Amino acid sequence: MTKLKLTIVSIILLFSASFKCQKDAKSEGENIVQKGKNYVNVYYGVNIFTSLFKTVASKTAVNIKTLAIGPVGIVYEHLVTKNFGVGAEFSFTKFAITWNNYFIDKNGNLTTFNYNVNFTTVRAFLRANFHFAKSEKFDAYGFLSGGYRNTFVNFTSTDIGYTIKLLSLPFNFGVKPGMGFRYFFTPSFGLNAEIAIGTPIICGGLAFKF
Repeated sequence: MTKLKLTIVSIILLFSASFKCQKDAKSEGENIVQKGKNYVNVYYGVNIFTSLFKTVASKTAVNIKTLAIGPVGIVYEHLVTKNFGVGAEFSFTKFAITWNNYFIDKNGNLTTFNYNVNFTTVRAFLRANFHFAKSEKFDAYGFLSGGYRNTFVNFTSTDIGYTIKLLSLPFNFGVKPGMGFRYFFTPSFGLNAEIAIGTPIICGGLAFKF
């Protein structure tokens, strides 16, 4: 619920800042977004679907431990026109969950079984950015990314009789629409943030222009 509220507040702030910057921008020469320039975002994001992976553990599981890395990614964009840019996006996400189950046989002997599941997701997308609000330091844009997406799963257990059912997608393709903004402290360095329908749903980091 907290993440949902954060998303809604971020969207409201983004729209407010976008309209203000669109009103303030007077000429192309004052815009941070310029035709022919290159932009790079380096980000770290929030994956709300990570918590769903915990359902792989049984109801009797104990000592559940999780480890999450990412989503971490990089986005490259080249401005083809003053309002439209094309580029690519690469991201990496890793999630691991371990847990134990205890089994007591009819003689009262206790046996502990260990379980471990690792998820690694790699995305390599092409991207199009549509810039709709620009000023000397601020840039707001909508985007659409799409391309290769694959999740690799590794499961190990000391319980040889245990099987685990995992959802596997029939195709290795993903699409991610969203909205983002950049704020530059200098002509070549700033911050970025994005909200998307996909993974990561919210991300932010550094922005570079050259």
